[in-house]
Amino acid sequence: MEQLFTVLLIALPALALLTLLVSLLIVLHFAYPKRDTLENELNKKRDEPLFEYSENAAFEEFCVTAEDGIRLSARLFPYHEENRKFVILCHGLSVNQICASRYIEPYKEAGFNVVTYDHRGHGGSERAVCTLSRKESRDLLAVIAYVRKRFGEDAYIGVQGESMGGATVIGSLRYRPEIRFAVADCPYATLDGFVEHFFRARHLPVFLYRIAGLLSKLIFGFGYSEIRPIDGINNSDVPLLLFHGLNDRTIP
Repeated sequence: MEQLFTVLLIALPALALLTLLVSLLIVLHFAYPKRDTLENELNKKRDEPLFEYSENAAFEEFCVTAEDGIRLSARLFPYHEENRKFVILCHGLSVNQICASRYIEPYKEAGFNVVTYDHRGHGGSERAVCTLSRKESRDLLAVIAYVRKRFGEDAYIGVQGESMGGATVIGSLRYRPEIRFAVADCPYATLDGFVEHFFRARHLPVFLYRIAGLLSKLIFGFGYSEIRPIDGINNSDVPLLLFHGLNDRTIP
């Protein structure tokens, strides 16, 4: 009995420490996602059957400063500047604006100029904590404001995003941006739901994600339960098109 007590006395603190370490690794995985250059991302995407990107397309590189001072790397594809119609494309987690480029050609054919940009902490943008749509939604407002300031307050602007970019799009609607339409491809409705699904898909104990949420709150100032992009739809009169696949294994 005494030996069992000794084993438990050693094992329980070790198990608690291991639990904290695993939860912390998950938090850091989301806060500092893998970062790649646009050139490397393009090389990885070239052979994908549904990926289209014209390497001869003319574009202008520029930067947008977010409200907290983070510099966002962006590109403007000025196909039809005379009509002042623009769509802003938002990419997903752990990639960069090259992945949003698959939508450029359809919008070009529809008469739009296209703006792509890297989320904070991604691609060529300034290194920063990824907040999984919380601050990214405000960053999108800064990009919209840039387009309106440069091309006129009455510019026709739409936004589109996929995955975390889709969550960023619907999350931005709570701020009532002056846009004409929004398209969200496979967004997550709540970060809680997305992270829980992430844990279950990897056969990790679900209680770990609760601990990860608390650690995120302590370290970065936001808990996972606070991120609810779906709430942005409330009271928004912006036309919204949602896409989602029944077989999506990443986002429920």
